[in-house]
Amino acid sequence: LNRCFVLCMDFSAHKALVEAAINALQQMWDCVAAKEVEFQQQRQQFDLLAKKNEAEFNKTRDNSNIVTLNVGGSRMTTTKQTLMAEPDTFFYSMVHSGVWQPDEHGEYFIDRDPKFFPEILNYLRMVADNQRLDDRSLARVGLDPTHLSSTEAELLFEQVDFLQIGSILERLPRQAPLFAAVEPGNP
Repeated sequence: LNRCFVLCMDFSAHKALVEAAINALQQMWDCVAAKEVEFQQQRQQFDLLAKKNEAEFNKTRDNSNIVTLNVGGSRMTTTKQTLMAEPDTFFYSMVHSGVWQPDEHGEYFIDRDPKFFPEILNYLRMVADNQRLDDRSLARVGLDPTHLSSTEAELLFEQVDFLQIGSILERLPRQAPLFAAVEPGNP
């Protein structure tokens, strides 16, 4: 009888531990389920916002394909098609995000040095026009780093890096020869 009592006590203790573990697992499961519902709601909101931004972009693209950029005080005109020519760039991200809006003058302001922007836009026009890109593409639009001073070459790299134009970055050597170019007036 004493032995039976000990076994019943052990069973009761184990039963309480198992019930506590089951309760803890149930609470974790409820938390995961609540997080999943919250995630699904956020995903739906994100999808709706993405569709709205895409619709507004398409509407704007249909109504006004011409864009005026104000780059450090210099105005340049191009098309959204040119700005969107290469994915994963600054322009592509800004246009798709819906965050980048024109100012009161209808211009998109970029607080950068305007040097090289006309050439960069010409390069993007080549991309938009599906022209074949090769090692001479940069030279054709005036972005050949071998004809620049080291200061200009550094500025070109900084501009292209800021704009995240991968097809130019991969053609710009980021090594000593690029920045060892001869300074004007100093052979």
